[in-house]
Amino acid sequence: MKYKNRRNNLYIGKAFYLDTESKEIIASGYGQFDMANSKLTASITFLTSGKFDKVLIIIKSRNDCIAPFVFYNKTLIQGAPENIAYNIRAYLHWQSTKMDGLTIPLRKYSSAHITTLAQHAPDNLGFQSHAAGMSSQLIKRAVSTKLDSSIHCGVRASIFAGYATKINSSQVRGEPPIQLESQLRYSFTCQKYSFSFNNLGNILLAFQLYWISFFDSIDCTIDSIQLGDDVCLYLANPHLYALSTSSPSYRSIPRIQSQMHADNLAKMVYFFLNPGHHKKLGSSSKIGLAFSRLIDYRFRNSSNAVHMNITSLIFALQSFAEAIAEREIRRQNRSAKQQTIHNIQKVLAAIKSIESELADDVRDFYLRPEKDIYKLIARPTFMQSLQIALAKFNIDIADYQPMLKSIDSARRQIVHSEGYSVEFLLNLLTYTIVQMESDNKLSRPGGIIRKDSDVDKLYQLLRRMTVRYFNSASEI
Repeated sequence: MKYKNRRNNLYIGKAFYLDTESKEIIASGYGQFDMANSKLTASITFLTSGKFDKVLIIIKSRNDCIAPFVFYNKTLIQGAPENIAYNIRAYLHWQSTKMDGLTIPLRKYSSAHITTLAQHAPDNLGFQSHAAGMSSQLIKRAVSTKLDSSIHCGVRASIFAGYATKINSSQVRGEPPIQLESQLRYSFTCQKYSFSFNNLGNILLAFQLYWISFFDSIDCTIDSIQLGDDVCLYLANPHLYALSTSSPSYRSIPRIQSQMHADNLAKMVYFFLNPGHHKKLGSSSKIGLAFSRLIDYRFRNSSNAVHMNITSLIFALQSFAEAIAEREIRRQNRSAKQQTIHNIQKVLAAIKSIESELADDVRDFYLRPEKDIYKLIARPTFMQSLQIALAKFNIDIADYQPMLKSIDSARRQIVHSEGYSVEFLLNLLTYTIVQMESDNKLSRPGGIIRKDSDVDKLYQLLRRMTVRYFNSASEI
């Protein structure tokens, strides 16, 4: 396909659709960057017809390849054109000069890594001038030092302090020409499992949950997420901002500390990778959905409708509590089943004895099949699940009782499509404040700081439950 020069479009290179199953190119064209709208675009012509489960979009320049998007269940008709445009939220990058390098992301790798900026010590390589000439001095205080390591069900998480060499492109007064940029490197391996590019998203989710659980008052900048030594995942927004800059424990950059919690990190990575395909693990499980909602609340762009963010946390709590309590509730139901059925039969017999005196709609409402009534009775309530879950995590429900009662009332209104309780929402919003710190306007997105309100209490409760869940080895 011949490239057409368009105003405000910057040509990047050839574009391809790669079928991840057959590893064959099924479409080709060219890729551009739309400078007017800050979007990546591609013009493609399909080379074959069919339906493909997973298609990787690749744009190749002379020496590099990027994959900014994946299609699922994509249908192609040979010869048909397609023009696509998308905002870049994340992309895979790898170096390749040959066409067979397009399949590099589809390889299996024995390790994956997340690298973040951090603060160890003023590592640098500096030059000094004096009468006899010039001398240099190399100072290294944190060179690939292993800080912590732990293994859970074959998944190992190791944390290293290290550095990357940074060369300044121009001489700046007071700045050495070469600096050693301090970093933290989180490395992951699995004894019986290889990593693919599909796993990078799960590892990122685990790392975000890890940060929420233990370092919520510290800003974090993710430098890269790496698959083996070849493929890197870069994020358009690499920042995990602290919950509040006004916290006494706030820091703008992580630093080495005595507790790095590698044991919890290994469990979280195992949970999201779910190599054994357990129903109770993974991002699609009940608890996984709760974690995803919690992560979305903290690190995704908040909804303009504040109550939608609150609703997300409420249903995260419900999903979490039900998943933890369901085994205990089944046990309770089994032990009391015969007695419950006997009581239902007595009630139905009493209603039938006065059936002729009842209106038709009242009679039909109460005289349901015995099995249907038992299912309704055996189904756990929101508060019942919470009581069991919090007791299991050794969390005193009394500390949260007023908030939980309000949530239960509002949740039932939501479920039954009755709208939101105005009093409940006002209670949640009374003490929230809008971030107005002028020095942070450009560096971090504006939004709501959840402070001294039921929103904050609910969020902190979910954090506590998360930490207790992963501290309990029997749960994972």
